[in-house]
Amino acid sequence: MPGSALLLDGVCVDAPRARLLHGLTLTLAPGERVALLGASGSGKSVTAGAVLGTLPPDLRVSGRVEVDRSALAWVPQSGAAVLHPLRRVGSQLRRPLRARGDSPAAACAAAARLVERLGLDPEPTLRAFPHELSGGQRQRVGIALALALPARVVVADEPTSALDGVAAARVREALDGLDAALLLITHDLALAAALCDRLLVLDDGRLVDDVDWRRWHDTPRAPAATALLEATHRLAGGAR
Repeated sequence: MPGSALLLDGVCVDAPRARLLHGLTLTLAPGERVALLGASGSGKSVTAGAVLGTLPPDLRVSGRVEVDRSALAWVPQSGAAVLHPLRRVGSQLRRPLRARGDSPAAACAAAARLVERLGLDPEPTLRAFPHELSGGQRQRVGIALALALPARVVVADEPTSALDGVAAARVREALDGLDAALLLITHDLALAAALCDRLLVLDDGRLVDDVDWRRWHDTPRAPAATALLEATHRLAGGAR
């Protein structure tokens, strides 16, 4: 996949009695930010699972998925999904920082900066076990973990769904500072408009639109995409 951070080419996902994803083709360039939109059941999370390689064994993936999974980070809907329940938060954050070559002291300082960047108090957060944190705190720690990884691609699946407005703003700022390519799966159209220029719209497992949201009105759109694009345009005030 020369020049691409992520490539999906004709990807289908089949359950025993139904096709969930129909020939999805998309490319993310290095550093590009793309939002994947669609109603519940449209195939967004299935697409994320195909990229991450985390789909259940009874789902069959065909077509090409090209991504360096050693340089892939996942921000799930719940931080608990990426945190080890029996290890302190600080230990989990320091591990990827040490793996990239930071000294123990540098890794400690970097871990503290990461959680502080997301609006958390470093000292109690880093010494806590995941179950000692609230759901919103765990979510932000999960995002800090993704930021600590040497990722070329970040897949963020509803990263603000468990957060209040202040915490969600911190997460948006953190994602906005990423150098990696971002595939943002969200129902939050304001978040999509703030972070991404390009919107992909799924409907019933099919990609029905792939558009620069600021120019969506220049070309006739698929009916399933129109309402989403109109709402995104309104939330962004017409232009970013």
